[in-house]
Amino acid sequence: MRVWGYTDNMESVCELRLSFDRKSLGDWFGNDLDPGKAGNPELMFHDKRAVECARLLAAECDASDPSTGLYGEGLTIALLSACFQRRPQKENSGLSVSQLRLVLDFIREHLDLSVSVFQLARLVDLSFSQFARMFKASTGVSPHRYQLNARISKAQELLLMKGESLSMVAAATGFADQSHFTRTFKRVTGATPHEWHRNRTP
Repeated sequence: MRVWGYTDNMESVCELRLSFDRKSLGDWFGNDLDPGKAGNPELMFHDKRAVECARLLAAECDASDPSTGLYGEGLTIALLSACFQRRPQKENSGLSVSQLRLVLDFIREHLDLSVSVFQLARLVDLSFSQFARMFKASTGVSPHRYQLNARISKAQELLLMKGESLSMVAAATGFADQSHFTRTFKRVTGATPHEWHRNRTP
């Protein structure tokens, strides 16, 4: 279709183009998918949430030190939710006790691996958007944030063990390398691994 645009006193424009198919949207959203939005294009609309998600996603793609896959997937789900999810979304129920235990155990047992939202959602037979929403309702944080907290907690345990090098700790907790681990650790705890360890050992 033909689309026209208008600019006034703009010096530059950032553009993000997304391509997807309807089957994939169905896999992502399940019953949360708004079939009208998925089937009929909506032009010239502005959604602040979608714009912010797109900005963060673009920054993540350009980052020299990318976060884990769960972060990018979470942004993608939020961006597509802003465009295709049914509204209003009043329900705020979380995962069942058994579902939550299954997911949390899986995350903790695979801290050294790149776990995806797809894997976690399939564990409890939910669409990706349903899982992300219900996980946050149950834990108060996104899957990415929970995984990050679990990785840092495990790293702290390992740092208190004698003879564990930073490179080994980084590998055991799923960080790309020692420098990535050190930067992330300091961002989360406010101290480098060395400083944190020094303050906790006699």
